[in-house]
Amino acid sequence: MKHLLLILLFCCALTTRAAEVAMADVAVYGATPAGVCAAVSAAREGARVLLVEPSDHVGGVNTGGLCFSDSNQMAREALRGLFEEFHQRIEDDYTRRGVKLPYSVAVKDNKPWTYEPQVATRVMKAMLKEAGVQIHPSQVLARVVKDGPRIKSITTAKGDTFSAKTFVDATYEGDLMAA
Repeated sequence: MKHLLLILLFCCALTTRAAEVAMADVAVYGATPAGVCAAVSAAREGARVLLVEPSDHVGGVNTGGLCFSDSNQMAREALRGLFEEFHQRIEDDYTRRGVKLPYSVAVKDNKPWTYEPQVATRVMKAMLKEAGVQIHPSQVLARVVKDGPRIKSITTAKGDTFSAKTFVDATYEGDLMAA
């Protein structure tokens, strides 16, 4: 019986994962398009960035099927920065594979920008990797620790803790701020 108990304890120890503790300058909760942009921007400015996502999906609606953008209908001055870079990289991805899109990101001609979810995923993940953002998928928020009005750390249902100097709530529903 003693040996059986030891074997069971050993097996449990093998399957139990140690809780992760990660620290950064900026922690972004929510890998939505806004979350990806916030993470990439902060990392490009030299911050150590964690992107914590409750699901296993990075990129939100842009990588999940909403692959039509009528943004080319807007004032061109509003479409710069990471938004334009994202779309230019999508166009470049297709061009490298020999696919001619029915539009050019550089041309303001009122044509809608369209792309496949897999291309958007590839582009967003590349941007995050190049910026050095650490991605932590499948991390559902369980608890928030504050010091006065400031968030100091969050703990997820897996028991992992993420600490940062600055937190960004990039969820669609404001989950971090509500917690």
